[in-house]
Amino acid sequence: MPHFSFSGQRYFEWQVEQAREIIRVRVSVLKTDDEPITVRTYWSLPSDRAASGGYRALPDVLSNAKMRTELEQSAIAEMDSFKRKYQTIRELGRVFVEMDAAKRRILRREITSQQTSKRAASV
Repeated sequence: MPHFSFSGQRYFEWQVEQAREIIRVRVSVLKTDDEPITVRTYWSLPSDRAASGGYRALPDVLSNAKMRTELEQSAIAEMDSFKRKYQTIRELGRVFVEMDAAKRRILRREITSQQTSKRAASV
């Protein structure tokens, strides 16, 4: 008897799961001013998951204002969740301060961008 007897829908679901595993572990090394950093190559945005699923290359996400904002909002939600989960660990206090500062910078930039868009639309 064969070890794998997939057919039809089960085979398709198995292929999708295999693709997810490959995408989940694929990383790229980005050059920065300080030192190279390793990041995930593909991202699934909340709107992608709400639709039919899918992954996007990080450069595509970062170069598109709407997708970048969605990624940043997702990051903020994850940071807030991390803070709630680990708030009792005093040694993470400085990490939380930096997370709050990053959140403020992101939100400030989004507000500025929205105001600029409104001004341009009214002209």
